[in-house]
Amino acid sequence: MAGVLANPSRLTGIDAARGLALLGMMVTHLIPLTEAGSTTWAIAFAGRASALFAVLAGVSLALSVRPESLREPRGWLRQAAGVAARAGVIIAIGLSLGELDSGLAVILVHYGVLFLLAASVLRLPAGWLGGLGVAWLLLMPVALHAIRAAGILPAFGYDSPAWTGLADPAQFFSGLLVTGYYPVLSWFGYILVGMALGRADLRRASLALSLGFFGAGAALAAKAASAALLLSGGLTALEQVWEHGRGLRAFSLEYYLEVSGYGTTPANSWWWLAVSGPHTGTPFDLLHTAGVAVAVIGAACALCQLHAGRVLVTPLSWAGRMPLTLYTAHVCAMVWRDAADPELLLLLHIGGALVFAAGWQLVTATATGAPRRGPLEGVAAASSRAARARVGQPQSPN
Repeated sequence: MAGVLANPSRLTGIDAARGLALLGMMVTHLIPLTEAGSTTWAIAFAGRASALFAVLAGVSLALSVRPESLREPRGWLRQAAGVAARAGVIIAIGLSLGELDSGLAVILVHYGVLFLLAASVLRLPAGWLGGLGVAWLLLMPVALHAIRAAGILPAFGYDSPAWTGLADPAQFFSGLLVTGYYPVLSWFGYILVGMALGRADLRRASLALSLGFFGAGAALAAKAASAALLLSGGLTALEQVWEHGRGLRAFSLEYYLEVSGYGTTPANSWWWLAVSGPHTGTPFDLLHTAGVAVAVIGAACALCQLHAGRVLVTPLSWAGRMPLTLYTAHVCAMVWRDAADPELLLLLHIGGALVFAAGWQLVTATATGAPRRGPLEGVAAASSRAARARVGQPQSPN
């Protein structure tokens, strides 16, 4: 059965990293990040799990588009149409989940829009994607800070994107692109970095290990640089503006810096760009979380060059083959979260995801001879194929 479940065309390390990102997001959703004034172990996943998922989205996009297909007649248009169709399915699911009382900042609409933006850079080589991605992570937060400081956008309402939100387009799109939990215009840097990784030969253990060390180094450097800036006067400046603008947030500055900024920083001081806390959306936050993502992806791909490593991460890789299905089920199940103990609920969510993924892989492999993607992944893939086929059809004469 192990031979049936294996799929040599897939990068098991990528699937395993995606599974880890999915489970990490469940941890941050279910385990309180603070208790009695201190952070809990779940803070290790805060900001990092969702960033890993975004970088992996870029990796998956690059792996799904053969570079030679872009050089064919109408090749880019065909591939872009496929990406757009896949994005449309993801956005529709995300808008529907946003209508639920899950208590979560549902991220799927943001991912879908990121895919739409990514269609414009499909032709770029790996070097350009990587360089542009790093520059984007460093510079776009500065531009968005200036936009927020100008006060021309409506205040973010902290609601997940939903169908009903489309009734107020200004609020909806400003929150989606600039002021919300996952500002698309700054998170696009994650996609660019992921696409650059997806163009690399991740089956080479030496390259994967090098990426792992490079990512870890970048993550540590971002944290160190942020700490140095804050100690050199930044923290004092932020304490002053926080004291005079406490109404911006209902929690302490310490919470903000250590636990979550809920997507963006206040715009009343340029010193905010020096912080690196989870979900603050600053250059140091984005560079740190992108570095962690690269380190995890590199380590996972290197580990899976060993047979024992592939066996070890098999449950994670099965879950990582169907993240859209499992994430959707997780959000739906969160509607009933209030009555249960957080640790027990986490066990049920993670255990249910792993068991369902294993069962799905086993059943589909037995029925078809090869494991299949999850049901929602199948819908997205079918939409993508249909869109590519339609664009590839010859045009009728006028």
